[in-house]
Amino acid sequence: MAHQKTIRGEIRYLAITSVIVALGITFLMGAVYKVITEREEAQSELKVLAQITAINSQPALLFKDKAAAEELLAALSPNSDIVSAEITTADGEVFARKIMDQGGDAKGGQLTGYVSQLLMHLLKEGACEMVEHSVTLNGELLGKVSIKSVMLAVWLEIIAAIIASTVATGLAIILSMLLIRNMLDDILKPIAYLSESAAKLAKSKQYSQRVPRLADDELGVLTDQFNLMLSKVEKRDKDLLAQNNALEDEVKNRTQVITRAMEEMRSLLDSMAEGAYGVDAYGNCKFVNAAFLRILGYTSAEEILGKDIHTLIHHSHAECVDDPASECKIMTTCLQNKPLHATDEVFWRKDGSPVPVEYWSQPMLVDGVVQGVTTTFVDITERKQAEAELKVAATAFEAQESMMVMDAKRTILRVNKAFTEITGYTADEVIGKSGSMFRSGREDDDYYLQMWSVIDRQGVWQGEVWNKRKNGSIYPGKISISAVKNQHGAITHYVSTLTDITKTKAAEQEIRNLAFFDPLTGLPNRRLLLDRLSQALTFSTRSGREGALLFIDLDHFKTLNDTMGHAVGDLLLRQIAARLSASVREGDTVARLGGDEFVVMLEDLSEHAVEAAAQTEAIGEKILQALALPYQLDAHEHHSTASIGATLFNDHASGIDELLKQADIAMYQAKKAG
Repeated sequence: MAHQKTIRGEIRYLAITSVIVALGITFLMGAVYKVITEREEAQSELKVLAQITAINSQPALLFKDKAAAEELLAALSPNSDIVSAEITTADGEVFARKIMDQGGDAKGGQLTGYVSQLLMHLLKEGACEMVEHSVTLNGELLGKVSIKSVMLAVWLEIIAAIIASTVATGLAIILSMLLIRNMLDDILKPIAYLSESAAKLAKSKQYSQRVPRLADDELGVLTDQFNLMLSKVEKRDKDLLAQNNALEDEVKNRTQVITRAMEEMRSLLDSMAEGAYGVDAYGNCKFVNAAFLRILGYTSAEEILGKDIHTLIHHSHAECVDDPASECKIMTTCLQNKPLHATDEVFWRKDGSPVPVEYWSQPMLVDGVVQGVTTTFVDITERKQAEAELKVAATAFEAQESMMVMDAKRTILRVNKAFTEITGYTADEVIGKSGSMFRSGREDDDYYLQMWSVIDRQGVWQGEVWNKRKNGSIYPGKISISAVKNQHGAITHYVSTLTDITKTKAAEQEIRNLAFFDPLTGLPNRRLLLDRLSQALTFSTRSGREGALLFIDLDHFKTLNDTMGHAVGDLLLRQIAARLSASVREGDTVARLGGDEFVVMLEDLSEHAVEAAAQTEAIGEKILQALALPYQLDAHEHHSTASIGATLFNDHASGIDELLKQADIAMYQAKKAG
């Protein structure tokens, strides 16, 4: 586990390091200074001695008195630090020499034994100092005096001074550490107390407590600010608690009012002999009464509420013919704010059986707007119910729709002739097999799991599925699967109807292409452009971002058509469309209005008009460059140019027609300007 850093440790480390470095530098500078000064002092004394000896040796050298010179050198013997001395002539010949005895009682001579040998070994050449002084008379060189002296005494004084300095430095460091410790205790104690108090308050959340002020410096200010923060947090908590209590009271009161109103409405509805239910504008059930549950075999309103009422009770006519929700008379009539009365209809029980009913439907208005439908109904007769049920079952199975009956395990029990005509399978080839054998693979397992979950929960499912025929071809089918339940509500069978909608899908796609796309170039036509432009204006208004329209007209296109024919002109238009589509951004629209007129709609430009204009200009230049490249029209190479007019938009203020007009005018101005 990593050691956690603390302010105390950081400050202590910094202070001790600073003290040690400062004392160490002081110690080193003192030691160096001591060495230098001691050596300089010893050298100075030795130079003075050499100068005196040189002055005294003048007569000896002048008169060639060797004995006098040796006597002069012998006078140096009492100085035990001098190792040797000699006097040489001007020619460099030794005139007199004296080797001193180092066994005396002088200061240097006392360094005997192990200490003396150790110093000599360590210092080596640095243990001795040689001093020379010329002997002159009236400017004439007579000779030279050389004195060699041992420096052990000087080094002894230096070592003694270093030892004393080391001891003093160590004592200073120890004293500094004690002082730092006391100082840290004084400085960090308030910080530690503040930190511990903050941790305790965070854990206990008792924001009414305050931290005592232990210092009058910056730490005291920090403590005051911390206490001020606690005051604000305490006030915020009290305000939030008060707001929460007020909201809870308000919710409680409103809930009670709504509950009373709901209970009154429930009592009124349950007192009716007729069944009643209400749906929203999407057909989802909002309420049912007790008679509804009794007539249609439901035990609880929770089985109905929130679900599509048409799918549950009105999904088929009396003959079991599918009644799509989009064609439901109740919804389509009442949503037009018209009442509806049907004298012979059927609703479907929870167990899948029909109930002949007579019903009255009335639109529910809120502020003059249809918000839903309420319906009341009565059961006509049990005899009519039984006859209608038999008739619906017989008619449905012999209808033109492909039908398949499965047991509760989804094993195929029966199919009709329409099934064989659509799928290519005979009854013998599918009976006893799983109903999943027709899956094409376009829908994954999750899709089917959700489908059967809806069937098991709601009793019916309608939708489109891609199935596979016996010959392996895949086709779209519109399927309705209903669950058949017994008197106990358990599913016993599934009934599936299938319609091949291949032609319908193809027709829908063809109609869409003809309605919204130019057949020659495949580009969006004027209708689709106007629709997208309307959406772009809405987006621009909400986002604040600019959009732009570029009106493009080919130069001299009529001349090309007249000289080379419409087939070549159409080929050029298709190439123009391809280049325009490649020149714009993904999400922009390129459309052909007709003839040689094209429109490019740019969306999501800059919020600033100047920047948006620059972006539009850049795309326009890119389009002009692309359109100016040569075209290969069959065996002919053709060059074409275009004129572009542009206008910006950012809201609905100008209107779609006005925007197109502005872009058209800008294009003709550009064409006129060349």
